[in-house]
Amino acid sequence: MCKKRIAMIISVIVLNSIGLSGCQVNDETLLNGNQESIVEIDQDKFVVDQSIFRQIKDDQTLKLQDKNDVFKVDEGMYYVYFTTAECPFCEMLDSIIEYYAVKFNQPKIYFVDGDQCKELDIFIKENDKNLTKDSGYTLSGVPSMLVIEDGELKESLTGIELINDELKRQAIGS
Repeated sequence: MCKKRIAMIISVIVLNSIGLSGCQVNDETLLNGNQESIVEIDQDKFVVDQSIFRQIKDDQTLKLQDKNDVFKVDEGMYYVYFTTAECPFCEMLDSIIEYYAVKFNQPKIYFVDGDQCKELDIFIKENDKNLTKDSGYTLSGVPSMLVIEDGELKESLTGIELINDELKRQAIGS
């Protein structure tokens, strides 16, 4: 519980520093189309049943053997979310990811522990000058999310704001 409070305090500081502190959720709906973001200072508005979320996460966690395994997970459109336990920015997104997964989960979010795939050339390595389009997708860090549709990469999102905006867009369209 203390970690969540610390994460909330850190998120307030970070959000203030990047100019998102003015975003507020309309009390009538958590996903007001007039709002710029669903990242909230008041994380309590995104509380979900943790047993339901744990079941979703257990069912939708991937163990990658090859970086291209992400393209063979499902039919249609889905997300692959890369995170690590020690990432403070991932922790700030936790309640948003949980809320989306429990309330919507269409497209589905598949979870990948970034630590388990460091050897798969998924993450850009410092001073790596050999990256080309032919080397496939690479991520600059976590949190990151791939948008995949019918086995093809449609978009690669890195950072709180981009991931949040994509989930909001999908949730509003639901």
